[in-house]
Amino acid sequence: MRPGNPTNARPSASYPENYLKANTYYRLGYSSGRAIPLWAAWHLQSEDMGNTPRQDDFRADASLPAGWFRVEDAHYNGTGFDRGHNCPSGDRVPPPWLPTAPPF
Repeated sequence: MRPGNPTNARPSASYPENYLKANTYYRLGYSSGRAIPLWAAWHLQSEDMGNTPRQDDFRADASLPAGWFRVEDAHYNGTGFDRGHNCPSGDRVPPPWLPTAPPF
């Protein structure tokens, strides 16, 4: 897998602590128990850089396996933490709607 799989994650819900999530433009290793990515990887070259304005449209990841915890916008309220991107939107050029498109 390009650009790599540092934890040898698997694309099966049978591996909840090292789940490989293959999104269209990036891949990540995910821990269900911690509800966080272990790593994120994407290919970046100069022609991929874009100037899409920031979109404040955080949503839970509906593509996680059934029954897994989904972080919602409200989980950040009052924590002092910001919601963040695992793969920065600015590193992707495709259509402006892409950062908010659901992964399929």
